[in-house]
Amino acid sequence: MKNTFKKILSVALTLTLLSSASGAGNENNEAILALVKVLQGPKVKAFIEEKYDGAVVPLH
Repeated sequence: MKNTFKKILSVALTLTLLSSASGAGNENNEAILALVKVLQGPKVKAFIEEKYDGAVVPLH
């Protein structure tokens, strides 16, 4: 399960960088919105808190 979250976080960071690089217009993209919802969920928050022990703080 932890490997899944690592992959999700890696993909999220990649998509964020690509989205920023491609300019505006992605804020209503369904895939981006779905990814944001997952990344702001309680499972990802718990993973970040457990894995990074305070070195990284989840936003939500």
